[in-house]
Amino acid sequence: MILNEYGKIINKYWKSIPNHYQNVLLDEFIIMPNHIHGIVVIIRLNNNNQSTVGTGHCPVPTINMQNNHYGLLSKIINGFKNVSTKTIRKQTNSFQWQRSFYEHIIRNEESLNKIRQYVRENPINWNNDRNNSAKDVRIIN
Repeated sequence: MILNEYGKIINKYWKSIPNHYQNVLLDEFIIMPNHIHGIVVIIRLNNNNQSTVGTGHCPVPTINMQNNHYGLLSKIINGFKNVSTKTIRKQTNSFQWQRSFYEHIIRNEESLNKIRQYVRENPINWNNDRNNSAKDVRIIN
């Protein structure tokens, strides 16, 4: 994908996510003309700020059901969307993200590798995407 000026803004803010969260890493991602795919790695930390990976059951930090607050993933995506929207809207008022986001918990290496491949190959499949309005245009030689 070749990014336009708005795509470059989105790229900048996506890549800056780990600068704002000490326990968050980014994996594979791609910015498409009308959406973004990205793998966000959230590392659960104990009270000493040490990783608890491999130490038993780890609840997924997407929603905190105990007090009905949004979880870390929702905060990350909300912050990313807010800052990128504010920056882009300085140039145009027509930009808008979809209301929410799709999340999927990756539970093993096999699933991670399949999702990475899907993200990498997403641009190849853009011509067949149901949300690609340009697919209705036919070029005749």
